[in-house]
Amino acid sequence: EKRALCWRNTWHDEYAVRKGKWKLYHEKGISYLYKLSDDNAEAIDLKVNHPDKLSELEEVYKEWEAKMPFKQTLFGKQLLKHSL
Repeated sequence: EKRALCWRNTWHDEYAVRKGKWKLYHEKGISYLYKLSDDNAEAIDLKVNHPDKLSELEEVYKEWEAKMPFKQTLFGKQLLKHSL
């Protein structure tokens, strides 16, 4: 099975998951699904055609997020609170 790469930017309410030829990108409440082997420019959103793949990658992200020790980026609210 292919390993997944996950990342997030909580300041902009965005995250992404890359697994094999698929990429889930989520921004401000909207998810996009791309098949990078056919569309490396990420121009064609396939979430309607592949809802199972979308759900799979969303679950991968949720599992990864649950393991993260901090729920914000390095320059998130904790650091700003101390610098004010």
